[in-house]
Amino acid sequence: MLLHGAAGGAVNWFRLIGPLAEHFQVIAPDVVGYGETDKPNAAYDRPYFSNWLKNLFAALAIEQANIVGSSQGGAIAVQFTLDNPQRVKKLVLLNAAAMGEMPLSFWKVIMYLWQNTFPSKLLARLMFSDDVYDKSTFDPDLLDYFVEVQKKEGGGRVAWQGKGQAVSPMSDDDLASIEKETLFLWGQEDRLCPLQHAERAHKLMKHARLQIIEQSSHLPYLDQPEKAVQAIVAFLKGEK
Repeated sequence: MLLHGAAGGAVNWFRLIGPLAEHFQVIAPDVVGYGETDKPNAAYDRPYFSNWLKNLFAALAIEQANIVGSSQGGAIAVQFTLDNPQRVKKLVLLNAAAMGEMPLSFWKVIMYLWQNTFPSKLLARLMFSDDVYDKSTFDPDLLDYFVEVQKKEGGGRVAWQGKGQAVSPMSDDDLASIEKETLFLWGQEDRLCPLQHAERAHKLMKHARLQIIEQSSHLPYLDQPEKAVQAIVAFLKGEK
């Protein structure tokens, strides 16, 4: 189960779905509020997303799955594991949010809210410029899709109604209570969810390991897709 972050939709995984599907059955949904899904009036906090994922598991008759989460998707994956530990095999967290306090500047917040009210490709390019290490790796079609999703009816609700609650820092106790094998797969140059966040959570979680991907930022699966796939496959298959 692949859970994307707080922009776009399942298409964010376009470089990973094929390679991972050579080894596993892959399900990559649009998280509620994003992509082509409904965009209801809702809290859009972690419990809300966790309950949505529980309902998705039920609708697809999934008893248990490995969950791979990026950014906000990682935060949702951890919350779902806290709420439904019996439904999770292993966790892979790619630069997951909520592992620490995100260093957001006043202007970054203003840009985010403005973009979710008056979506533009220029502002989107500025907002996501730090998410990849090599700017040439950011597919312009993906950026276009980010903007198109925000232009859909209700496209800004997840930002305005969620108010960042889904990515608020998780407590030491919550992280320490996770019993599942977990791989923190982290882009070394991330400034949104810096490496210190992964180091903190890694120390708290009993069965966690940390693997750093160099020359990558907040979206290491776009910067270094081959390395990301290799690490995910090896971990989920139990290889060392």
